[in-house]
Amino acid sequence: MKSVLNNIYKSSFAYTIINKDIQNNMLNHAYLLSGDDDALNKFFCVEIAKHILCGNDDAPCDECVTCKKISHSNCVDIKIHPEKNKNFVVEDANAIVDDCLIKPYENEKKIYIINNFENATIQAQNKLLKTIEEPNGCVVFLINTKNSNKVLNTILSRCKKIFVGNVSKENINLFLKEKNIDKADVISNISVGNLTKAIELSENEEIFKINELAISVFESLINSSQVLEYSYKFISFSAHIQTLLENLINVAYDIAMLKNGKQNTIINKHAQKRLENILNIYNIKMLNKIVEQINEANLKLQSNCNIQSVVDSLLMNILEAKYKCKQ
Repeated sequence: MKSVLNNIYKSSFAYTIINKDIQNNMLNHAYLLSGDDDALNKFFCVEIAKHILCGNDDAPCDECVTCKKISHSNCVDIKIHPEKNKNFVVEDANAIVDDCLIKPYENEKKIYIINNFENATIQAQNKLLKTIEEPNGCVVFLINTKNSNKVLNTILSRCKKIFVGNVSKENINLFLKEKNIDKADVISNISVGNLTKAIELSENEEIFKINELAISVFESLINSSQVLEYSYKFISFSAHIQTLLENLINVAYDIAMLKNGKQNTIINKHAQKRLENILNIYNIKMLNKIVEQINEANLKLQSNCNIQSVVDSLLMNILEAKYKCKQ
C-alpha cells in the first residue's frame, strides 16, 4: 500500500524532474533540493532514492523489496550524511570520497543523501567538490538545504536544482492520520503547509497551549491590569517565544480574513467560531498595527533584548493599538 508521502512526492515538481531524467536516461550525478521545509526536503531525498532504484514502472512503488528496504533504512547502497543532529564536516566528506570508489552491492546506482547542507563547513564542501565534479558513473548525490546561499557556487553549478514547495493542508492531514497522530485536523491547519512544523506540533503538546494563549490575547486582553497575568504566561513559554509570536500573527490574519468573508483561508479553523465572536472588536487598521508591533518585538528578541521587557512592551502596545485604532 502506497504511503501518503509517496503520493505527495508523485504530485510534486521534484517527481516530474526526476521521472523525466530517468525516462530520457539523463539522470544527473547530483541534485540540490532547496526549500524551507526541512522534513519535506529529507523525505523527498528518500523518495527520489526509491524512484532511482525501484525497478517497477510505477516507481517509486513502495511495494518492492528495494523500496521497502529504503523505507526501513536498510538499503546498503544508500548512505546518509551527516549523523543525526550533527553538521557535515571534513570527516563526512572523506568517508564519501573513499566510499565512492566501491561499486554498489545490490543496485545499479549508489546514492549519497546529504542533509542540511547549509550547515556544512566550507572545508567539507571543498573536499567534496572534486568528487561531485568527476563522480563515479554509478554515484548520485542528493543534497538538501534550507538555504542555498550557504552552498558554495562551485557546488551549486554542478548540481541540478529542485525547489521543494509546501504541502497542502489536506495532504498533511492525511500524513498525520496515517501516523495515528491525535488532533491531526488542528495540526494540519496550524502548520500551514509546512511538514516540519506539523511534525513538531505532533510531538509537542505545549504547542496547543501556545496556540490557545495566542487566541486568548485577542479574545480577553482588554486592560492594563491584565498585562502582568499575560506577561507571566508568555514568559512560561520563553523557550517557544518565536512560535508564540507566529501564532499571534496567524490569529490576526484569521480575523482579517473572516472580516473579509474569506473563511476558507483561515489557519485556526478549530477556533473559527471563537474568532467570529470577536470580529466586531477589530478593524483592519488595528490588526495591521498589532502585527507591526509583533514583528517589532520579534526583531528585538533576535537582537537579544531582555525577553521580559519585550513581552511587557508588546502587550501594552497591543492594548494601545486596540484603543487608538477603534473605528
